[in-house]
Amino acid sequence: MKNLVFLASMFISVLTFAQNQELNEIKVTAPQFQTEVFKSVNDLLTNNVEYPAEAKNANLQGTEVVQFTVTPEGKIKDYNVINSVSSDFNNEVIRILEVTNGKWTAGTSNGNSVEMKIEISISFFLHSETDMVKTAKNYQQKGNNWMFQKNNPTKALKYYNRAIVLLPNEESLLAMRGLCNYKLGNDKEATKDWGRIKLLAKKNGNTNVFANLPELSQNTDGYVQMMETLKK
Repeated sequence: MKNLVFLASMFISVLTFAQNQELNEIKVTAPQFQTEVFKSVNDLLTNNVEYPAEAKNANLQGTEVVQFTVTPEGKIKDYNVINSVSSDFNNEVIRILEVTNGKWTAGTSNGNSVEMKIEISISFFLHSETDMVKTAKNYQQKGNNWMFQKNNPTKALKYYNRAIVLLPNEESLLAMRGLCNYKLGNDKEATKDWGRIKLLAKKNGNTNVFANLPELSQNTDGYVQMMETLKK
């Protein structure tokens, strides 16, 4: 579909584990959505989601990240928009996800059907993916300038927010926004970004790199150290 592309696979987490089981003993299968027409929920979304007309006319672009839960009965519930471009984009993605309600094969833990959280990312761009990434990087550079050259984290935060609307799964951007919020005393928002970084790191197999993230995040120097690690 024109101006639309999937940028990421789904994140999956099991909500129900036996209390005394070791994690490495648990055999998990992910929820599956498949029909005669669509081989996956990614396939369904990329072929049916429309670019909201008003948003396109307003030159809005970015990446929607939506989390939801698949029940043991194959239904979906508890939508949570992790990254929002606008309410129009939120509604459009959820509108198509609703089509899948009751049509999932539930995920399992050691053979038992359990609730699982699913997270999908889908990007809407006006020209090309490369152009959108370039725009995000320009915002990041402006944020860095306000942060380090002009010592103005309030201004920097505005640019990091704009960049993250475009690239919400970019760890270095999340690290910089977290640092801004940390310096501004917005501990709750900083903690959200740290948690997001750890989730992305786990997905990408970088668990050792981020094992000490809570300790590093207790001081600015430690956070900058972590940020430099992200850039490698």
